[in-house]
Amino acid sequence: MKKYLALFTFVVASILGFSYFNTQYIKTYTLEDFKNFRIEKKKEKSKLKYDQPDKAMLWYYEQRAYPNNSIPDNWRDEAIRHIRLNNLSPSNSPNALSWSQLGPGNIGGRIRAIAVHPTDPNTVYIGAVAGGVWKSVNGGTSWTSLNDFMGNIAVCALVIDPNNPNIIYAGTGEGFFNLDAIRGAGIFKSTDAGISWAQLSSTNNTDFYYVNDLDYDAANSTLYAATRKGLYSSNDGGVSFTAKVTGSGSDVHCLDIEIANTNPRTIFATFGLFNQAEIWRSTDAGTSFSQNITLANLGRIEMAVSKSNPSVAYASFMDLNTYGTGAIIFTTNSGANWFYTNDIPGPSYAGAATYTGAQAWYDNILAVDPDNANNVLAGGIDNWKTTDAGNTWIQKTNWYSQSGAPPYAHADQHGVAFAPSNSNIVYLGNDGGIYKSTNKGETWTSMNNNLFITQFYYGTVNPTGTVYAGGTQDNGTLRTTGSTSWNEILGGDGGATEIDFNNTNNIYMEYVNLAIYKSTDGGGTFFKAMNGIPTGPNFYDGTTDRTQFISPFSMDPNNSSIIVAGTYRVWRTTNGAANWTAISGDLTGDGSGTSGATISTVIAAKGNSNVIYAGCSNGRVQVTTDAGSSWNLRTSGLPNLSVTKITTDPNNPATAYVTFSGYTASSKIYKTTNYGTSWTNISGNLPNIPTNCAIVNPANGNNIFVGTDLGVFSTTDGGGSWVQDVVGMANVPVLDIDFRSSDNKLFAATHGRSMYSSTLTGGGGGTQTATLLHDDQIFFQAEDIRQG
Repeated sequence: MKKYLALFTFVVASILGFSYFNTQYIKTYTLEDFKNFRIEKKKEKSKLKYDQPDKAMLWYYEQRAYPNNSIPDNWRDEAIRHIRLNNLSPSNSPNALSWSQLGPGNIGGRIRAIAVHPTDPNTVYIGAVAGGVWKSVNGGTSWTSLNDFMGNIAVCALVIDPNNPNIIYAGTGEGFFNLDAIRGAGIFKSTDAGISWAQLSSTNNTDFYYVNDLDYDAANSTLYAATRKGLYSSNDGGVSFTAKVTGSGSDVHCLDIEIANTNPRTIFATFGLFNQAEIWRSTDAGTSFSQNITLANLGRIEMAVSKSNPSVAYASFMDLNTYGTGAIIFTTNSGANWFYTNDIPGPSYAGAATYTGAQAWYDNILAVDPDNANNVLAGGIDNWKTTDAGNTWIQKTNWYSQSGAPPYAHADQHGVAFAPSNSNIVYLGNDGGIYKSTNKGETWTSMNNNLFITQFYYGTVNPTGTVYAGGTQDNGTLRTTGSTSWNEILGGDGGATEIDFNNTNNIYMEYVNLAIYKSTDGGGTFFKAMNGIPTGPNFYDGTTDRTQFISPFSMDPNNSSIIVAGTYRVWRTTNGAANWTAISGDLTGDGSGTSGATISTVIAAKGNSNVIYAGCSNGRVQVTTDAGSSWNLRTSGLPNLSVTKITTDPNNPATAYVTFSGYTASSKIYKTTNYGTSWTNISGNLPNIPTNCAIVNPANGNNIFVGTDLGVFSTTDGGGSWVQDVVGMANVPVLDIDFRSSDNKLFAATHGRSMYSSTLTGGGGGTQTATLLHDDQIFFQAEDIRQG
């Protein structure tokens, strides 16, 4: 037996320093400088997460779960039922919005599922975790979304029935965390090649909230499902399921299914995530399963079996101490014996010890060349290949472009599929969308061609024209001048973004932890713009204040040189971010320590720059009418829920609206007409879902729009009744709404379907450039993921 012993050590990294922005001298940097900074951190083996998905998930969960630390199991079903009964707009409504896609269509977003037609390599389906099922019939040259209003578009597993390729199964819910954020609604089935989908009623229960993998045994027409609760099978097309391997009520995290075409067939299923993991095996075509192998102190397992030699299989394990790859093993006799490979892919060009870095819980894929059992693809942060059964590995892609490095492909690999009818063709899914190889994984090409699945946190628009920008999850801060092909102008996780409405070359952008940067040339170069705000010592460090992962800042709609930002206190600049001053103490009630609530939204009122509203993650709302000299707690009549956004009436600074996350019925949006002294609930008939943002029609104060976790809703009677306004959109979270008075357009930045616009009928008016919603996230370490 060949053994591989890996020693993982983490060394506290010294971080590349840059000149600090000051009023005497400004050194500008480019996107390339940003990438080089992150490269150096990885080469020094920093503990920095590559796209920090753990923090993103915690933000998403905590905002919605506050204050009970739970999310209702049936929230989506109940909300969709409520919408059908109460919120459907008449098809001939003169006020109905019609949304058009603005992009980006070239950037992509997280893809966890790929299914290729059994006889046509150009017909491929992909599942985006926040964007639903998409289909291409020309090998990725173009894409079409399938059923935007499927009951759940968090698609993480796909499989095609090889006996009838018109039958496709889609599993929903992303179960690679111990958090309940991206919950699914079971398995959906299409019998017409994806045109229509129906939920399998047998999966409308807690056993199928997180469907991590699907596989299909064509020999006996059996569908297998790996869920957080166990392994299940159906031999009647999903009408009913039988539990094959489950736990005693707790989550067992069945993550991967592999079917080997032996006689009888061998079926493998992996169990475990942030706990001791196991491979279970059936040697009788699924009739019975027993534990096959477990390795001490190793977690999540990813597997792949050979098509040309079905007795060969490979398995990659996560180290429970480092969260990197702990071992890769293989079998040549269907699991009767297992052996360690001589090597694990790594170190990478960027310096990660193994191909998954410290993210094997998040991104880890394996695939065996259908023609040669010695050829294996492994994807984690980057992509690797072996042609000698794991004795040696060669890195094939790198997450940044640089001389000497392998060719670029986006980081964080989640899905890979060889085309059954042409094994030279391979499709790859990652956090940057979909890639394609025509030479068995030697080289890769991006196929993000009008694939609108980018996950925005924040968006902003020029006062006129077709320039749009916004911060996104793991795809940076993006900008376009009108095309649906956008460009990245700042890397990492993009956050709050503002365009100066008096000088549109001035763009304010954010990296994590309120790291604010300013560009004066439309995004070509940028410099740090945080003088006065306490920060870490390095150029890309954010504030040392307690703050959100993506912290709020917004431009004063009366004076573009004034910007307000929030940590646990409010910061203000009056000279275009040359200098900042704290204009409040702690507004959260939790003091100035490292633990506690944070400010989640802060805005200056249209019509009076001295009026500033701030909302907090613990439900507090604070108001000042003297530019911060004094603050007043204004929570009378408000619920104890996480504040997502405050917006003011563009014609009256005393009138404001506050939106709330969470699942407390009839507590979605409140209105004040006296600077928060009292509030009126205008939630009306809104469904019980998180409400993320709001905007008011300047020409009609009774016409209000809110972005929710299921699209946009509007009212024309001040909140008495609401209708879902999603024609041309999808059942997708809308995290940001903006209104542009120059052409009466609304803009919606979504977390999973890129950005939309719609012309507001009935007239606009005023001169408002509305402030926007910005996401808020909270740090947590990998150890925290293991809880629960």
